[in-house]
Amino acid sequence: MIKFVMVNPKYELEEFKKYTEKVIDIIKKEKFIEHCDIFHYEESKIHIVIKSFNEGTCFLELELLTFNKYKQLTVSLKPQTIDQQFDQFLYKSKFLLKDILIKDWIECVWIEDQQSMDFSNDLYKSIHSVENDLRNFINISMIRYFGIKWWENYVPNEIKIQYLNGQKNFKRVATSYSNVNDNLLGINTIHLTSIMKHKKMKLKNNSNQNITSHLYSLKNNGDLNILSKEINKFLSKLKEEHEVELDLWDYVFSKYFEGDFVHQHWREFSDNRNHIAHNKLLDLEAYNIIKNNINTVSENIKEAQKKFDATHISEEETAIMLRLQDNLDLENENSSRNRKEYESGVKILDTSSIIKEYGLLTSDLIEEFKDVLYFRGDLEIITMQLNEESLNGELIRIESKLNSNVLSLIIDLNISEGSGSQSTANFRVLINDEPEEDIIIYYNNGEVTFNEDLNLYEAVKFNEFEPDNADNVLSFLEDKVEEIFPNLKDRISLAAYTAIKDGGNNPIAEFSCEECNEDTVCIDSEIAELGRCISCGNQHEVNACERCGYHYNVAAEGTSYLCEGCYDYYDAQ
Repeated sequence: MIKFVMVNPKYELEEFKKYTEKVIDIIKKEKFIEHCDIFHYEESKIHIVIKSFNEGTCFLELELLTFNKYKQLTVSLKPQTIDQQFDQFLYKSKFLLKDILIKDWIECVWIEDQQSMDFSNDLYKSIHSVENDLRNFINISMIRYFGIKWWENYVPNEIKIQYLNGQKNFKRVATSYSNVNDNLLGINTIHLTSIMKHKKMKLKNNSNQNITSHLYSLKNNGDLNILSKEINKFLSKLKEEHEVELDLWDYVFSKYFEGDFVHQHWREFSDNRNHIAHNKLLDLEAYNIIKNNINTVSENIKEAQKKFDATHISEEETAIMLRLQDNLDLENENSSRNRKEYESGVKILDTSSIIKEYGLLTSDLIEEFKDVLYFRGDLEIITMQLNEESLNGELIRIESKLNSNVLSLIIDLNISEGSGSQSTANFRVLINDEPEEDIIIYYNNGEVTFNEDLNLYEAVKFNEFEPDNADNVLSFLEDKVEEIFPNLKDRISLAAYTAIKDGGNNPIAEFSCEECNEDTVCIDSEIAELGRCISCGNQHEVNACERCGYHYNVAAEGTSYLCEGCYDYYDAQ
């Protein structure tokens, strides 16, 4: 059952039956429609039967009513028979009707779509299973590495708080589980990877003496205005007094997962899960994309589980972890860098840290750009994460499945780690290996100076990007994609509509793509290569019948020169 409502016509409509007949005339022009006529008429409700050549029949009901002077056209579409098979004719018909009516009405409100609901139901079962697979993996691996107190010792406080807030209602309803550990079952999906990436912090060397000294100065300060500023400064310095004690990703999870699992696959999985959980509409293309992502995540977890099961934790590694848990006291080591950072509030980064800053910037840029092209099935997108082993090279490469164009984003890093030094990243955009644009982003390292009168270090320059041109890089890439990889689906849809409306040859073949099942196989060489699916790039062998001119899929029907119908005609003579 498909149901949607068209609200508020753009112009004064003619008499209801006449308007309906005009819509029917447009429907009849579609090549996959064999028959479309009214079979029952009432004053405000019209019943229509729509029949395809070989995909079945569906019934359309149009009801025109007025509420508060606003006209509403309720559209109900039902198949003649309901079975377990996907109804391709119903799928095509609902979007055909929507595209026809939206030209006459201001707004289309989707009410009911059983096909979209079936997509969601199918996906959610898989999502639920895969999601719990990762919960189980994290639970078992953390217990093996850190013992039963891992939740208390190695989980961020904000995740613990979220669990406690949701635990009360759950325990009240599901009393049978009141005495079991369900920590990971009670947190959001995206927070699972937050645990995997968590870094346990500790106070730096010599921090006890610095903190005590600062607290003593606060105690002896009687001016409230100065005291308030000093307290804020103290809290800021206190944060800087921490360093990483244990990185869970480096120590545990990087042994079993690739980096793109957290930064790409699981991020997409969480977005898709929320899309399904919030009852968002799905078409066939979105269903296939989400299904592929679920399969990818599932395979990653299964592979990680195999690696984990084959791993035997040695007694030496266990002893190291026990010592880390037992020795949470502060260590006292003096260093010139720690003193400078503490007194001035300025970080002077080394090469590795500057590379990480650029790495975060490029990761965000790549993810934002991939989000823009998420539903472009006609493009192949290849990305590289910036790290210390690969400072220069191709960050992004986009190849079209429809033509030979290639767009590349090359980065060339020049790192300088000295105090007050400036590092550069040259982002170069290439189109078909020809330079198109260079955008440079500088990173200024921190710089301090020693005040001999006060006997402390003071800030001269803070570490920061100057300027932060990441948005300019992204905007330029988006513009170039539109220029050299135009979305041919929009163009072919407009051409198809014009052909139906004004007459002419429909640029879309009557058969669906063998690869993606979309009705976007092009037979107009001015738009794309003959037989090319503009949704996924799959190439079909398409011939025009020498007798009737009909374009047909040679792999599925007819001969090299005649379509199936004309071949049968000659064969019968």
